[in-house]
Formats: sequence, structure tokens, C-alpha cells
Amino acid sequence: MLRNCKQILAIAIISAGVSGAAIIPNIISAQSSIPKTAAVVTAQNQKPEQPPFNLTDAQKQQFKTLNEKTSKLIQDVLTPEQQATFTAELKKGDRNVAWKSLNLSKEQKDKIIAINKGTAEKRLAILNPEQRSQLAKNQKSDQNPLNLTNAQKQLFKTLNEKTSKLIQDVLTPEQQATFTAELKKSDRSAAWKAIKLSREQKKRITEINKSDNEKKLTILTAEQRSQLAKRSVSVSQ
Repeated sequence: MLRNCKQILAIAIISAGVSGAAIIPNIISAQSSIPKTAAVVTAQNQKPEQPPFNLTDAQKQQFKTLNEKTSKLIQDVLTPEQQATFTAELKKGDRNVAWKSLNLSKEQKDKIIAINKGTAEKRLAILNPEQRSQLAKNQKSDQNPLNLTNAQKQLFKTLNEKTSKLIQDVLTPEQQATFTAELKKSDRSAAWKAIKLSREQKKRITEINKSDNEKKLTILTAEQRSQLAKRSVSVSQ
């Protein structure tokens, strides 16, 4: 059962790549979705994320300084209560859940987005042309981690469209409208919570997604399924 859950999670990641979304967060912009406060970084003894290629000592110091400044700016956006809540929730394991528990106001979200956008631009400026080129290649590779063929990509695209249609048919017109509106304001998980699915709807959507993932497995070659199994273990850790 656990193995199947891991496979489903990894397949979902592949599907995101096929549809055009980034599979592995861009190391330069990763903080835009999961920012860190200085207090949390210190408490958890975490090291700032760095681009996965050779940085000079001077660049490393620039990144370290920039990360510290960004953490301080984000920390200043949060209230003392939110900082304490984040630290407590983070100890439970999931950073995304910890951030959602803060119930950031729209003003806070806008400020954090602006801070991270500025940081991403400054990080790019630290890199030399060759490093920026390597970063672009890494991002392109991350879009298709299993080296799907064009035929496989088309099969995934077609299957995704059919699955989306099946799920759409489970929702009422009001739920569809609410989901679309909420999605523009927040993340997808929050939009799903907003439509308040019935027990029967949840059961039906679970069945649809299970069937979708089983079909996606059949599209992959034996070698790709082996790679997928390895990736699923990495994702779950």
C-alpha cells in the first residue's frame, strides 16, 4: 500500500512536468513558495540552499549574506505569534503545512512574494553567464526527469485532459465556479478545501485518480518505472 502511494505521488510529479509545471523547484526561486525566517533557520540548524553547480567562495558568501537578509526581511513580515507557531509546526515535519498554519494575510503574502522576487533576481545576478546557462539546462532537465518520448508526453497529456474532464463532471457548476475563483486567490489545496466536497464526491474523485495513475504506469517502460520507483523513495523521504 505504501509503495503504491509513493508511486502515485511520483507519477503526479511527472504529470505536472508534462503539463508544463516545474517538477523540482528552481533553486533560485524556491523561497518564493517556502520562505524561511531567520529564527527558524537558526533553530533547525539548516543551511541555506545553494545552486547545484560550482560556486566560488566569493559567490557562496554572497548567497549566504543574501539568504540572511531575505530571512530577516521575511521574519519582519510575520508577527511574533506567527514566528512561534511556524517554529512549533515545523518540528512536526512538513514545511508547507507549517506555512499554511500561519494564515498569512493578503498583505503579508504580497510582501513575501515581493521579497522573494527581489531575492531571486539578486541570486541570478550573482551567477556568471556559464552558471546561468547551466541553471537553465538543469531546469529543462527537471521538466522531464524520466526522459519521456514525445509519444509518451502526448499520451500523458491526453490522459490528463480526460481525467480533468471526469473530475469536473463530479463537481456541481457552483463548485466549479468557486474553485476557479479561489484558485486565482490562493494555492490549489486551498481552492479544493473551499468547494467542500461531499463524501460521495471525494470517493468518486479518489477512484478517478487511482485509475488515472494505473493507466500512467502502463505508459512507462520498465526502465522508466524503475527510475520512478527510485524517485518515489526520494520524494517520500
